[in-house]
Amino acid sequence: MEQQSAAAALEKHYRVQDVMEMWHFSHAVVTREFADEPGVIRLSNPGIGTRQYVTLSIPNQLSFVSTYVSLSRRSSRVLRLEIHFE
Repeated sequence: MEQQSAAAALEKHYRVQDVMEMWHFSHAVVTREFADEPGVIRLSNPGIGTRQYVTLSIPNQLSFVSTYVSLSRRSSRVLRLEIHFE
């Protein structure tokens, strides 16, 4: 388990803005789809007043691809999947 955690820490992570630009989805869609995915890191800041600010750090792993495929199946438009290996 510790070795798996270390590998995840070194893996490339994306912010919501990055995924929005890659997939051309809105902030709300990306946040909704990834907020509860396993492996996504949620950094929260209580903010001022009642508003809470949350930053998502989305790892580049199989769930990233499977979420895209799931979204594309639910979409009425055709989506193109590009996977870049580093």
